[in-house]
Amino acid sequence: METQFLNEHLLPGKIGELLTILSFAASIVSTISYFLSVRSRSEIDKNSWKNLARSSFFVHAGSVFGIFITLFYIIFNHYFEYNYAWTHSSRELPFKYLLSCFWEGQEGSFLLWTTWNCILSFFVIGKNKKWETPVMSVVGLTQVFLSSMLLGLYFFGERIGSNPFILLRNQMAGAPIFQLPNYMSSIRNGNGLNPLLQNYWMVIHPPILFLGFASTVFPFAYVVAMMWKNDYEDFIPNVLKWSLFSGMILGTGIMMGGAWAYESLNFGGYWAWDPVENASLVPWIVMVAGLHALMIYKSTGYSLKSVILFFIISFSLVLYSSFLTRTGILGETSVHAFTGEGGSLFYHLLLFLFVFMLIGFILFIRNIKRIPDLKKEEEALSSREFWMFIGALVLMISVVQITYTTSMPVWNKMFNTKLAITDPVAHYNKIQIWITMLVLLGTASVYYLKFKQSAIREVLMKLAIPFILAVIWTGYVAYLQELKSAPIVALMFMAFFSILANFFYILRTLKWNAIKWGGSTAHIGFGLMVIGIILSSYNKQVISVNRLGVDLPMGKQTVEENMKESRENLLLFRNMPITMAGYTLTYTGDTEVGPNHYYRVKYQTRQNDTGAIKEEFILQPNAQINPKMGLISSPDTKHYLTHDVFTYITSTVDKSQMRDTVSYTSKTLKWEIRPFFLQDS
Repeated sequence: METQFLNEHLLPGKIGELLTILSFAASIVSTISYFLSVRSRSEIDKNSWKNLARSSFFVHAGSVFGIFITLFYIIFNHYFEYNYAWTHSSRELPFKYLLSCFWEGQEGSFLLWTTWNCILSFFVIGKNKKWETPVMSVVGLTQVFLSSMLLGLYFFGERIGSNPFILLRNQMAGAPIFQLPNYMSSIRNGNGLNPLLQNYWMVIHPPILFLGFASTVFPFAYVVAMMWKNDYEDFIPNVLKWSLFSGMILGTGIMMGGAWAYESLNFGGYWAWDPVENASLVPWIVMVAGLHALMIYKSTGYSLKSVILFFIISFSLVLYSSFLTRTGILGETSVHAFTGEGGSLFYHLLLFLFVFMLIGFILFIRNIKRIPDLKKEEEALSSREFWMFIGALVLMISVVQITYTTSMPVWNKMFNTKLAITDPVAHYNKIQIWITMLVLLGTASVYYLKFKQSAIREVLMKLAIPFILAVIWTGYVAYLQELKSAPIVALMFMAFFSILANFFYILRTLKWNAIKWGGSTAHIGFGLMVIGIILSSYNKQVISVNRLGVDLPMGKQTVEENMKESRENLLLFRNMPITMAGYTLTYTGDTEVGPNHYYRVKYQTRQNDTGAIKEEFILQPNAQINPKMGLISSPDTKHYLTHDVFTYITSTVDKSQMRDTVSYTSKTLKWEIRPFFLQDS
């Protein structure tokens, strides 16, 4: 007899599963119809297949939006009978973090990617009649793969995707509790959101990043369509606008991730060369290289083959990054890769990657002789296109180093090796710093060069003032920040040089023609970002020095690690002031909000002569004892113009086991004053 379970809300799950299957089926019909429309010879057949393709795609998109709404409805209403809601959410979370719950898991993040693809596709369907059918054939195929990630169906013993609407009792079928009809009465709350994701940046960073990922398919689709139809006319405006959009959005998403890392992780910087960070960085770098190659082609007619290759590689790297971060292959090398369903996605994502790589490279090889290639004269060393292309190649050197090192777990799995990097930051920096210098030098000077030929003396004269000002600024900032590393100072100089050179280019050449400021503004932004990274990451100083003379129990695995942590941490007692680097610190108590503990630490600085309070502020770092992850610390930061005070909890006392080890008693002291006399001997 089948058990009748009580208090389950099954209707949303049934709707979600139906929409998932409909979405997958409609994406297949749409893709095939678009493909047949391209292949048809008569206009009647073309239009018939095109109309069917559009209708199917609208059904697919509507289904995707329906899945999105249904899954969020389940999370919002705390229907913990569903595995996804129980695994990623809890009742204590505020509304904004329920959004973070949505894309914390594999299924939600794939759904977010699919949703953005649908939205962006409407611009192709509505605005670009000529290229719609071949471009949407490619985009539709990506939707087939992405939709299949949500199926959770078994074919020949292999599971395809992961169903976000699976019930908890089906996911954990062997647990005794799920044999009870009223098991829901025992499930009062969910497992909760990863504490590190309970940050406002994680509400907005993933949607922007996935919008960037989704956008990379469109430059790829246009160059594939161009080779497929052997039509190399009128494609520049489309590829240019999509590559500009993709580079801007993906770059913004990466910087948002850096801001989240600075505020939520405890390494005290924007970038730690984590494999997940690298996986999003390399497609952006290749996209930027492709954009510059496209600008060369637009102005000179050269380098179309390079443009095509860059955009094929960029999208391929997006798929490769998904393979790395979602299959669990990174293992212990990343602090924030996806886990859980990774094993079932291994061959699924591998197939996704190879299908699109093969489409791009087979078409490129087949059409390599047909791709327009002007017979170019010897490029002058003083030409803009020469140095733009050199810059693109330098960016690709960066990509090769980052991708090779990030992929070490893949090489180890493939070739049974044991490649590893003990200090990733030092490993990457020793190469990437010099590459960044070359890129900054190029961004500083490229706009002063002309296409075909430039007068070098004239260029150097125009760069003289930015160069001198960059030397002055670098010396001043390096002195204030006590920068003593020659490569770091040189990198800062290049960043200042790029900023000032592009600023003067706008001032002298572009003037009030703001519509042409885009490239120079982007170069200025890149220079500012580099300076920010240097100032936030290089000159870090531990000011919480332990002066007790005893080692604190920090819970580290080795004595050396425990001693190091002990030397760099202060022990704070409630309402007992302690001095630290010019501040007086007072731990005034903590507040519990769900599983989180916010510790209030008051900082004060005083006037040396009068003792009056000069500055006072409170920082509230968060610490959570997580059953799975142990102590999770989220720092709080006081921002100044020239520095930040970065505070986080490294160890806490379990309140349930606290006891007062020191007893205090009050005593009244009596003073007796007795006169005494001095007598000459």
